Amino acid sequence: MVAVVPKDHPLASSKNLSLSQLKAEPFLFLAEGSMMYTFALEACQSAGFTPHIRFTGHRAENIIDLARRGMGVGLLSKQPLTEIDTEGVCLIDIVPQFTTKIVLVCKSEQSLSPTARQFLKFYKSLGIN
Repeated sequence: MVAVVPKDHPLASSKNLSLSQLKAEPFLFLAEGSMMYTFALEACQSAGFTPHIRFTGHRAENIIDLARRGMGVGLLSKQPLTEIDTEGVCLIDIVPQFTTKIVLVCKSEQSLSPTARQFLKFYKSLGIN
């Protein structure tokens, strides 16, 4: 998980942050009901506070844009951000690290669509168990 802050934020030069350092900030989360929303909310609660959530949205790009404009601090998964324009913001690692597992399940007796078969083939090629 990373905090997304504008380049002029007082904590922007930090290499990493604990969530408790951000407890007074307004937060920008992905949409309520999403895995990342639940994950970020629970992480804040385990750090001892309930976040003030200023905005929720469906796209990480919107969270990044609002953070760039100084509207709050985004909490997002680090990995997908490698594909998104993060100019104007700093991505700061949250410590301790929070991890989660994503599990792929399919019924062996159910016929898969060609797209699902291709995805499953790709997933297996990654060597992830």
